Amino acid sequence: SYNTQQGGQNDTLKYRVGTVNYDNSFTWGSENTIVSPGQAPAFAELCYDPDQNSIFCVYQKGNGNYGLACKAGTLSGTTITRGNELDLDTTTASGGCSDCTVAYSDSARQMLVVYSNNSQNNTRAIPVTISGNVCTAQNFYPILSPATQHPVLTFDKYYKRFVLAGFNDSSAQVFSKGISLQGYTIQLGSTNGYSQGVKSTGQLSGKFCEGTGSHCFTYVSSDLDGTSGQGETLTVKFVDSGGGFGGSESLETIQSVATFHSAATAYLSTAWDTSVSSGTYKGMFQMFYTDDADSDKLKVMGCEVNENSVGNGPTTTNFTNEFTLYDTHLVQHPGAACHIDPLGKSVVVFIVSSQVLYALAYQSSDTHTLTRDNYIGVAKGNSVN
Repeated sequence: SYNTQQGGQNDTLKYRVGTVNYDNSFTWGSENTIVSPGQAPAFAELCYDPDQNSIFCVYQKGNGNYGLACKAGTLSGTTITRGNELDLDTTTASGGCSDCTVAYSDSARQMLVVYSNNSQNNTRAIPVTISGNVCTAQNFYPILSPATQHPVLTFDKYYKRFVLAGFNDSSAQVFSKGISLQGYTIQLGSTNGYSQGVKSTGQLSGKFCEGTGSHCFTYVSSDLDGTSGQGETLTVKFVDSGGGFGGSESLETIQSVATFHSAATAYLSTAWDTSVSSGTYKGMFQMFYTDDADSDKLKVMGCEVNENSVGNGPTTTNFTNEFTLYDTHLVQHPGAACHIDPLGKSVVVFIVSSQVLYALAYQSSDTHTLTRDNYIGVAKGNSVN
């Protein structure tokens, strides 16, 4: 999904559905609209409900009170049959809702939406149940104060828990917090803060590394060498949600994986790829970022992760060399998803460059340099983002 910016209330939230073929080419359906012009949607997030074979989309409405809303649609091939819009939070006298993140619980068979309500200066969670293309939601539940920036929510399929990571502007800390969901009841673990002085302009990104027992998050740290615009570091943290719920979900391992020589990127994305598992390593956590010191080229670095023991985190990790994926200027908004199918396994990367949305599929074992010609244009518009 993506916005086509046309100025103010004319912005439109659109989508296309594509399948990845075994030769890493794409088959795309037609472009369709999720939210029509007049609502200026923003902060859109998608999540898949495998039980209902439905796509769930949550977004800021972008007009009036800038509240939070959602839609669901049943998926058939490259077509989505959309349902009606459901308001989730309209209590936004000023500031609106923003910074949405969503994950699916296969035990509760529900979506959990986490977002910031800026008018109330807190972070809230809402469980949402989907039936076909109909959404049913309960009241929001405040889980943190103040509001969280750049939150990312992951779900542990083994312990059946969510882990929320985010940035606390008042303390300049990255934090993690365990969340469990039983029916519509939310139970919270303690909030664990670490890494003082983190850059608020950077994004967080993360995945649950299935098979390892670890949630892996990456973010841009603060100015480590005291020189403005230099010395920022891309940092990886592993969080184990299985050490006893209620406060002992802990920070396990810290690794600095890349240092930037000018202002570090705000465009981070990650993928968990099990196609490269070997020996004790269960897969590769891949980090995508633009390097401001190298003409905003899109780069990727991998981290092989092995299985942890509960409460101890990964016993070993193995970082790969940095690799340039997109050798042009002004790459924006990299997004990554790991596509797994029975016969072929591909990593899919989306980027925006020169107001065009591009998609690329590749195997992690590929070593050739990728250029603009390897990317397939998905959408064009007035400043697609």
